[in-house]
Amino acid sequence: MQGDEQMQKQLMIGESDFRTLIKQGGLYVDKTDIIQQLLDQRKRDKVTLFTRPRRFGKTLTLSMLRYFFSLAHREEFAELFRDTDIMRSKARYRDLAGTKPVIFLTLKDVKKPTYTSFVDGMRLLMGKLYDTYAVILRDTELSAWERDFCQRVAMRGATENEMQESLQFLTEALARHYGQPVVLLLDEYDTPLEFARERGYYSEAVDFMRNFLSMALKDNESLYFAVITGVLRIAKESIFSGLNNLTVSSVANGGYAAAFGFTTEEVERLAKGCGQVNKLPELRAWYDGYAFQGVEIYNPWSVLNYFAHDCVPQAYWANTGSNGLIRDMLSQADARMWREMQGLMAWQSVVSPIDEDIVYQHILESHDALYSVLLAAGYLKSVARVPEEPDMYRLAIPNREVRSIYRREILAAMDAGKGNISSALYGLRTAMEQGDAATFEETLQDILRKYVSVHDAARPESFYHGLMLGLLLYFEADYRLESNRESGGGRFDIALFPRKKSLPGIVLEFKSVNDVADLAGAAQKALAQIKDKQYVTAMQKAAVPCTWLYGLAFCGKHVALASDSEHC
Repeated sequence: MQGDEQMQKQLMIGESDFRTLIKQGGLYVDKTDIIQQLLDQRKRDKVTLFTRPRRFGKTLTLSMLRYFFSLAHREEFAELFRDTDIMRSKARYRDLAGTKPVIFLTLKDVKKPTYTSFVDGMRLLMGKLYDTYAVILRDTELSAWERDFCQRVAMRGATENEMQESLQFLTEALARHYGQPVVLLLDEYDTPLEFARERGYYSEAVDFMRNFLSMALKDNESLYFAVITGVLRIAKESIFSGLNNLTVSSVANGGYAAAFGFTTEEVERLAKGCGQVNKLPELRAWYDGYAFQGVEIYNPWSVLNYFAHDCVPQAYWANTGSNGLIRDMLSQADARMWREMQGLMAWQSVVSPIDEDIVYQHILESHDALYSVLLAAGYLKSVARVPEEPDMYRLAIPNREVRSIYRREILAAMDAGKGNISSALYGLRTAMEQGDAATFEETLQDILRKYVSVHDAARPESFYHGLMLGLLLYFEADYRLESNRESGGGRFDIALFPRKKSLPGIVLEFKSVNDVADLAGAAQKALAQIKDKQYVTAMQKAAVPCTWLYGLAFCGKHVALASDSEHC
């Protein structure tokens, strides 16, 4: 869709039904070229699993596929797909529009506290689906046993084993009725399993889902093709056992790189259509940075919300789904993980093996599994593969929005059972701004004691520099952080330049010693260095009227502090 046409469209954020979106004049960023790719791939593999972060357009894409292929919507094809890429494709693709029975099923609401209620939830879901096709099933030639089976499923009275067979039987019955194989679209397949893991019945749920899906997908002659979506790629042996006709497209591998999310070109057209081309640098900083198989991708949910909220940058993606798995994993993080998370928040990277086959039973036991989940869920991006190590990736935080989520959610999760890190950082900031050296030292000492191991603290001054930079990023809304910048006669370690005139500037210099007895003297030397080298010069040039100066000395898990001020 071109920019001038987009100006006439509504931003119907959250609308995931393609027909409703088009009929009501909603803006649709054209992703219909996925149809050609799926049809070409069908010659090799009939089942495709797409794993992408939440709110990246998976449900809307499945809905679009539904209306393209569905026999029930054949008469609407020309209207719904006017001016889309698929209308400009070859006739052999367009001619398949409106020719297949389609089953569209979402598991997003199957979130139950027990295994019994999970099975009941599946009974309700499949019962409603059978109700949808009640007239067709009545008109289809079925045996007495098959009619009884359909009745039990529709009336929510099927046994557990019958429920596992219900999706496969529906594909067979519809194919028999229409004389055409079925297109199966299954959305959020992993949602019930993540909830089952949280509630302690994962093994039972995965056994159910393995049978439910395998019967419908494996060697099913009634199936034209199937598309499945989710956030995580659950290990094949756990849920897709024996399924050999499966293609997996993830953030790292498998093709379809631009099928979900917005590309740079699409965002530029949106900005032009909204008359906001000047906002592209801000959009890029906040919502770009994802690299799906090497293709630059923006978060579509956040981009649309940005335009809808008068181009105010916020973490719109933060509260759109559950982070239960990530919180559980981070609550068990050790000092190494804490250090790596601090580095990530300082725009550094980590190197980790990535295994896209998630085995839920063992996920909390593996440090590396955390990074696989964070990558799949959109909390990290792949910067590059490590040469000659195909499973090793260099990972980083993709953009400012995600980094703000780390501050608000992930750091809090890491602190589970240890106190409130947000409160500690608030106290740290207040003490720094008020020149309260005693409280600053006491609060920082408490943070060191809780989060730093003696092995980490045995590292040189650079470790403490990275630790402090990570902590101070929490203040970024009100301060611009500078690290190792020239000022006066040297380079300060860290300075916080206020974004508001009411706030003071802050300059910090660090020293590391081997003996606790030397801490006080080293802190004084650090403070003297700030003054002798005139590190406050940069603050003066920025017209900051008041600046607090802090010299900090570290030894293991201990800290000492010396302070002074400039015009405060």
